[in-house]
Amino acid sequence: MTERQEIINKALELYLKFGIKSITVDDLANALGISKKTIYQYIDNKEELIEAVMDELAFIIHYGIAKEMDSSEDIFDSLLRASVFLVRTMDKLSSSFFYSLQKYQHPLFNNL
Repeated sequence: MTERQEIINKALELYLKFGIKSITVDDLANALGISKKTIYQYIDNKEELIEAVMDELAFIIHYGIAKEMDSSEDIFDSLLRASVFLVRTMDKLSSSFFYSLQKYQHPLFNNL
């Protein structure tokens, strides 16, 4: 995994737990044990980081649904598995994450 991907994954983890506005680049750097300067070598600004995190979240959701849909030859079983995956994934998203995404990143919220 690249350092950029590690930054995105940790940001996703923190955003899901605490919300987007609650996490600063300093918080992210501390959680990763690196400097802000290192983060900014891979990410230009917080907006780009948020977009990358949302792309990663969308990938996780789409990949998970596709994997579940391919897990059984019975279409109803596949749909049930995909639904369960989606519900479990959405359950991991905190209300503060949704609130800050809707309030401050409305276009990204609509895409999700």
